[in-house]
Amino acid sequence: MTDDVAGGNEHDTSRQFFFDVNEIPGHTNAERLGDAPGAERYLDLLGRDLVTRTLVHSPRLCVFHETARPGERVKPHRHGTYQLNYILRGELVFGRRRVGPDMGFFTPDLLYSWRAATRAPNGSKSTRVYRRSSSTKGDADSIRRHWVAQGDCTARPTARHGARYRR
Repeated sequence: MTDDVAGGNEHDTSRQFFFDVNEIPGHTNAERLGDAPGAERYLDLLGRDLVTRTLVHSPRLCVFHETARPGERVKPHRHGTYQLNYILRGELVFGRRRVGPDMGFFTPDLLYSWRAATRAPNGSKSTRVYRRSSSTKGDADSIRRHWVAQGDCTARPTARHGARYRR
């Protein structure tokens, strides 16, 4: 179990902690969004079944552990900040590039999409890391629960939402 998950407001003091990913509850996008305004739009964009575990959610940094079923897709979107994906198990496909265990993908706030490879029978696991800026608004619970809030760790569809992924 985690000793602490970094807090989500500007007054929290960061401290060291240990965690076991298997003891952190995971939630699907459908569970996280529930019946929030705009939920269907985001579920279409990000998929319903991607399971996310929040490792760190602070004013400066977001780290998530995610599990995707084979063939699961996330449509083109961006997050408004730097993002690093590190693959732990399975394979994610970004455009024509396959990224497997011990490999990663970095984007400086550009449009991207991915799909979990179907040849990974147990699905794919990855870690996502976001840098947050001081412009992030909203408390941690509302950002985690309603990704429709405007915050640096939230997914944002763009006018190019349906555009093909470009390297």
